[in-house]
Amino acid sequence: MGIERTWDYLKHEFDREGNGLPDPTARYFETIGPGPQLFAVVTPSVYYHDQRQCSKTQLENYIRRLPSDSTFAHVTFIHVGFYYQNFITFFVPYAENIEFRYPVFSYGRIPLYDVHDTGKIVRECFEHPERWGHRQTVPIVAEQLTMDEICETIREVSGKDIHFVPLSYDEALIKLHRETVNNLRWYNDFGSIDEQQVAKTKEIYPKIKTFAEWVRETQWLME
Repeated sequence: MGIERTWDYLKHEFDREGNGLPDPTARYFETIGPGPQLFAVVTPSVYYHDQRQCSKTQLENYIRRLPSDSTFAHVTFIHVGFYYQNFITFFVPYAENIEFRYPVFSYGRIPLYDVHDTGKIVRECFEHPERWGHRQTVPIVAEQLTMDEICETIREVSGKDIHFVPLSYDEALIKLHRETVNNLRWYNDFGSIDEQQVAKTKEIYPKIKTFAEWVRETQWLME
């Protein structure tokens, strides 16, 4: 629980640095009671601010350390994947030759899903706390695909001759923000650790939308 503040106020009050989160919808709060001094919310994620940065992992670790019998009756940790919608915002192919050029290795598998499916899965967790509210980690992932598999899906659905050209991290930093490059590095290093993410998600919501269904539904690259 917290009191909503501006980021400038919180920086001054708690001697923090930085520009806050890049998402313009981010809301910032001063914590009431024990716990982290401040946190930010970008629906559906909560970020705990520490060491000059906001970290969802740090907040989760903090909650997991709390006594289970003295805090919340039910707790579920939602781990969201990479939105399909990112393909039409920042993770776009180069228009001149329809190529993806990003620092993702050939084996890096990206956990994908439609952001509009988020609420359906979260609702299931709220409606069935006896099943999902015992500090489980619930992933929201429809498919785990490499960039080559992503391109193959796009070719099959749209007919566009799209390809992937992997970049080194140094090459990517010429055009991409360091935070974006670090996020993509995560998919190379850790993106495929949990091979059961898709199965776990479908256990809660079997109708989660596939990448091919999203491309076909939105007509992305098909106009």
